[in-house]
Amino acid sequence: MKWIVLVAFPTRRTGFRCLQDSSDEVDRSCCLSNPASSPTTPPTPSGDAESLSILFLGNSYTFYNNLPVLVAGFGAAANSPKLLISFNSVTPGGSSLWSKSSMPEVRDLLTSQSWDIVVLQDQSLTPAASNPTDYERALDSLEEFYAPLIMQANAKALLYQTWGRRDGDSQLGSFLEMSQETATGYRNYAEILQAQLGNRAVDISQVGAAFEVIHDTSTSSNFRNLYDPDGSHPSLEGSYLAAACFYTTITGTDPRGVPYRPSGLTDSDVERLQTAAAGACL
Repeated sequence: MKWIVLVAFPTRRTGFRCLQDSSDEVDRSCCLSNPASSPTTPPTPSGDAESLSILFLGNSYTFYNNLPVLVAGFGAAANSPKLLISFNSVTPGGSSLWSKSSMPEVRDLLTSQSWDIVVLQDQSLTPAASNPTDYERALDSLEEFYAPLIMQANAKALLYQTWGRRDGDSQLGSFLEMSQETATGYRNYAEILQAQLGNRAVDISQVGAAFEVIHDTSTSSNFRNLYDPDGSHPSLEGSYLAAACFYTTITGTDPRGVPYRPSGLTDSDVERLQTAAAGACL
């Protein structure tokens, strides 16, 4: 197998433009480049490590803070199991699962090699069925496009369950209401995939539920710190929480105590976020 590893380098945030996840327009500048202030290359794991190849198909919620690098870094720093993760990603800003199903690069990546895991992340409003037409398109794309190609790639499907907006949404209600509706949507997505993939594994990384843990058990400032100033996208803390959830979901092991602290986070941040990931995803 030919491993593809994308290396992230931090750049100046000035001038960074990536359309909001809620945009109807797709900004392809976010496809394979790395956002400003993103973490650098994850550490190479020492000792024995399980090799894992992951294809991330998402949008700016995956692109912000370079989530794939955070997931790889978490896996490399863990003691047991330790993961050597190679990855590729397609993350155009504002894109949905349905819109990505028509992108040639998505089909090419799914058909050009075998993957251990394919991560699927939809536009943040769609799983909650804020637009019934978009929701039905998502279900159709999962059944007719993603499931057959994931099977062909000999991969497992992992759904990236996102969260409610920090201050809620005019149509979907409060943070908690939107988060829970989003969770319901992703469970429906999983049922569609499972019906097509049979015994092949389908799982959900319940990142939105981990946001709920922080909302319910921590301070208001800690909850707000999960977000970029726009109140929608994740901050570095939010993306780290997502990475801890991914590690937990992939391995089935407790993320607490994994010695991975990217620059910009404190030890207390790491402890709080790992504890929330364990509470939601273990």
